[in-house]
Formats: sequence, C-alpha cells, structure tokens
Amino acid sequence: MKTTTSKTAERQHYGDEPVWGEDKDRDLMYCRALNWYHHMSEDADHAKWLLEYMRENNFDKEDIRAVAVTKRGAIHWGEFGDELGINLGVHARILSVGGWIPPKTQDKFNRGIDRLVEIGKAKKEFREEKKEKEHHLVGVQERISAQVRDMIGELEMVEDMVTQGEAPVYPCACVSADAPVREDACCPNCGGTKTVEVSSLDEWLTRRGCKGVHASRIAEWFRRRLVEIDAVLGGKADEQLREGYSVFNKKRIKAHREWLNDLISKCEHTKAVSKKLRAPRRKRKKAPVDIVKNLKFKPSDGEFKVKSILPSKIVGAEKLVTFNTKTRVVTIFEAESREGLSVKGTTIIGFNEKKSVCKVMRKPQEIIGVVSKNGGIRAIKNAFNASKTVEKAPTGRINEDTILLGVY
Repeated sequence: MKTTTSKTAERQHYGDEPVWGEDKDRDLMYCRALNWYHHMSEDADHAKWLLEYMRENNFDKEDIRAVAVTKRGAIHWGEFGDELGINLGVHARILSVGGWIPPKTQDKFNRGIDRLVEIGKAKKEFREEKKEKEHHLVGVQERISAQVRDMIGELEMVEDMVTQGEAPVYPCACVSADAPVREDACCPNCGGTKTVEVSSLDEWLTRRGCKGVHASRIAEWFRRRLVEIDAVLGGKADEQLREGYSVFNKKRIKAHREWLNDLISKCEHTKAVSKKLRAPRRKRKKAPVDIVKNLKFKPSDGEFKVKSILPSKIVGAEKLVTFNTKTRVVTIFEAESREGLSVKGTTIIGFNEKKSVCKVMRKPQEIIGVVSKNGGIRAIKNAFNASKTVEKAPTGRINEDTILLGVY
C-alpha cells in the first residue's frame, strides 16, 4: 500500500511519460525525459525497453539473446574504459516513442549495445544455451533423416515386388519406427509376420506416421526413378540405361511407373495437407511509432494557428479529426471495429466508410476553436454539422497540407 501511494504521489509530481513533438526544444525535452525516467522507472523497465528496441529495429537474434542473458539495460562505469556508463534502456525508450538524443550520445548508445552484447556472449549461460539449441536442432534433423531412410528402405522392398510382377505387400506399420520391435511382439494386424496383407499405400503412409517433412523427401528420392523410366519408355534413354532395364518387359516397366506415380502423388498430397494444418506464424505487433513513420502530415500552420498531435496517437483511436489547410476540408474518421484506426503508408485505414465524413468548411476556425479548448467529439460534430456544405466520403489519404487535429 505504501509503494502504491508513493508511486501515485511521484506521478502527480512528475506527470505522465514525456510526449515528443517537432515544435518542442529537443535539448530541453531530452533533459526532461532523462529526469522523468530516472525517477519513474526501474532496472527491470530499462532491460525490457532495450530488448523491445532491438527487436523493433531488427537486431541480430543472437545479439538480442546475448543482451537478454545479462538481464541488464545499462553500461556501468569502467565497462567503457575511462568513460562514464550510459543507461541504454532509457535512451532506447526515448527513441522508440519518437524522441531525440544528441549525436554524441547516439554514438555512445550504439557502442554501449555492442559492449553489452559482448558481455552477454561471454556469459556461461549464453554459451550453454547456444550449445543446447544447436544440439537440439542437430538431433531433430538426424531423427527425421533416420525415419526417412527407414521408410525409403521399406518402400524399396515393395518396389522390388512390383518390378518382379508381384502384388505389392507393405511392411507392418503397426509398431512405431522409433521403438525397437521385440522378438516376441505379436501384431494383431499382421499376425506376427510383420507384413500387412493389404496393398494399400494410403494405409501404410498413415499408419507409418508419414508427415509432410518425410513425404517431400520420399517423393524427391523416387522421382529420380521416374525420370529414368520415362526416358526408357519414351525412347530417350542412353545405351547404359536401356541395358539396365532390358531385363524387364514393357508391361512390368509400365506397372513400375504407375506405382511410382501413385507413390509420388500421395506423398505430395500428404505434404500439402501437413502444410494446411500447420498453424500460421503470428505476426509481431509493431510499435505505433513504427506504423506511422511514413505518414506525411503538416506539423503546424501559422495562418490558422494550429498544431498537429503526435501521429502515433492515431493507432488504436476510435475517432480522428483532420483539417487540410489548402482545401479547408475537415474530415472525421470513425473506426470500423474495436481495434481502432491505423495507418498504412500515408493512408488512414480501419475506418467505417459509411460513418466517416468530410466536407469543405467555410469557417474552419469554429472547429479549430473547439479542438483548442479541448472540446469533446460531440462539440466537434455539432460545429461540423452546422456547416451546410455537401458531405462526402473520405478516401483516407493524408498529405503535407493535413493537420492532425485530434483523436478521441
């Protein structure tokens, strides 16, 4: 209870997190931001902000993991030689919310990240984690390769039956390939003979646990045989290949080709089904400052004495009011869903085309006055509806003449 009360008191004194704007004194804002973060954040926040900044700016995954191992967000005195340390997490946060840091500090910030990466990679936990990860990856690939080799070996036995003119009999797939078959094992499906007296390739693939990763390699292996057979039957085989297939009559070669086509087709189907069943990769959520970084708008206008809000506030807002100083068009965007509005390039997206409206204002100062007095969206709509000009549906495009009046 005491901690909560203390934090509340500090927030009342220091205010909310600093909001940056192009019209503000950068040096003064930078000093205020450092002071705010010094009193209102902790070491855990600094470590978290630094990792978020590195992910947002596409740092190497190994470097991000090395910094995460340190569980730090700062470089201490002595780790830069004779230089003082630097709070990397605080500066990362300033940059992430669209702020500015001095060029010399930016250089030290970049060197600080490199130094923290070195510290992390030297730690025992990082080396052990990397070793374990590499071992795991190698183990998975080796296990898959072994499973594919076993499946191909069993299918080649069936292939020999086909080339000899016999009906295909598939090996027993009742026992998992990963588990050794006991000598005293008795399979109810094969009666202990370890063969299934059913010439069903589909059943064998299913019971054998053939997944997409197996099926693609099996199809690739047997496709080479198919190329040879097509060359023989098409009269395009060289002398050595013709001699190799001369021991088989044409009927057997065609039966062999039919079996290979069936196998490859079913393997491709298995691969396609596995791909559809795979869960789609979840997209990483971008920070609002990154979403609006390409948005072109007018920061301020001297004629109408009005300034734009921070564009990052648009992301997730239910309503947005804009004013084009050149055409005098005021637009009210209303979000289509609870996710709110967003930005794509230089266009507002996620707005309801029926509820969102725009019109030319003969007296735009009326709406600007409402906004400057922190009037609500209802007061803005009243001033908007008071104008008798024709309403239109907005396109969503924002340009260099557009003031971002406010979000609601």
